[in-house]
Amino acid sequence: MKYRPTYPSFNDIVFWETILVVFAIGYISSSFIAYGLSYYQNLQPNWAPPEYTVPMVWVSLYFLIAVTLYDLSLSDPKKNVFMCLGVLSIILQLVWSYFFYVLHNLVVSLALLTVLVCTIITEIAYGWFYNHLSSGLLIIYLFWVSYLLFVNAYLISQENKKLLKPTTSSN
Repeated sequence: MKYRPTYPSFNDIVFWETILVVFAIGYISSSFIAYGLSYYQNLQPNWAPPEYTVPMVWVSLYFLIAVTLYDLSLSDPKKNVFMCLGVLSIILQLVWSYFFYVLHNLVVSLALLTVLVCTIITEIAYGWFYNHLSSGLLIIYLFWVSYLLFVNAYLISQENKKLLKPTTSSN
């Protein structure tokens, strides 16, 4: 099947619904981030970007995700497959931010990010058959989430080093 590019129409209610849902989930996620930002600031590696860049990155990514989700759902002959993958990835990101920033559970956060990376790869592979451009935009999302996965794994390794550090006893 030859792909026909779809361009968002500002009169298309589905486009606006997609933007609204993605940004609503993003808003909830940002409240988790705001709640636990001091936690991250205390753990943040010195090589990580400053915390004030995180909201800018996520807003840009949410817009890309919404446009891609809209475009690929229109291109997908089965309609529901890509939409389900997209919604799953956004929900996983929301749950990850809760476990990371609110509950401070690095192990569960790492597991969620691993599943999220696999979901995004599946989205890219599935969408590639219908729209290379929109599917390719998700590669940016994949890079960011992979970076978060790396940071999360690094933080776990640092926590383990603290736990395994021998204590000196004074007898």
